[in-house]
Amino acid sequence: MAGIEQHPGEVLGVMSDSRRFNGSLGLGKLLESVGWSRVLEYAYAVSLLRASAGGALLDVGTGRHSIFPLFCAWRFGVRAIASDLDAESLARQRRWAQRAGMCGEASRGGLETERVDARAVPHPDGSLDCVSAISSIEHIPGDGDSTAVREAHRVLRPGGAFVCTVPFDGAAQEHAEMHRKRSAYDRDYKGQPVFFQHVYCWDSLRSRILEAAPFKDWEVILLGRERGGLTEFWQRHVPFRNTLKYLLGWALTRDAMHGFRLARHEPWDRAIIAVCRLNK
Repeated sequence: MAGIEQHPGEVLGVMSDSRRFNGSLGLGKLLESVGWSRVLEYAYAVSLLRASAGGALLDVGTGRHSIFPLFCAWRFGVRAIASDLDAESLARQRRWAQRAGMCGEASRGGLETERVDARAVPHPDGSLDCVSAISSIEHIPGDGDSTAVREAHRVLRPGGAFVCTVPFDGAAQEHAEMHRKRSAYDRDYKGQPVFFQHVYCWDSLRSRILEAAPFKDWEVILLGRERGGLTEFWQRHVPFRNTLKYLLGWALTRDAMHGFRLARHEPWDRAIIAVCRLNK
């Protein structure tokens, strides 16, 4: 079994940078903070990405809250493309990019937006240096997650990298799907539970993500807690979490930075997030 490690100093530095950058985008982002899962996902995705200035990064399923593509544009000097099917998500990205002074620049350090389905990316074969999917492809029903991985492989140049983060259950033996009694993304609730997301075990992570396309090799980091804490209590017992996060987001972010640990490659029964880099 891989050893359980504390966050490396370099990763803690990225966490601090993401918090500062997030707070510079407006009062709402400052109050919400980066978020307990995002501060982990951004930092480890950035550490695995190793992007080069001037390269092209496509972030699929960016969503309404993610700062990842803009943060990468700011940190690496890449041409970042935030993509989603939701118009409001893309509008938010453009507003934040304007505040950061990085809107509409097609060269180094700029952010663009595109309406893109991760299952059918409108970019030519081998045209991108990096593709990222931060907590996004698990929300595609059916085998859409695997289709998105294959599309990432197609549009990447040789030597390019696909980095993704997905929910993981280290104690599970089988793949799971979560359904909710409310609308989710473009799926309306009409009395029957609506698909929300896949939750991966080690076998399904390999089959649905890591081995879904002929990547040359891959690296996985698993993140979780060795025991309970504020984040676990928050997830299990606190109602109205989406509202209260604007009051307590800063505390949850700090809790994740100091309370979570990592394991490399191998299953760990306390892991709840998988961060993956796949190399073409």
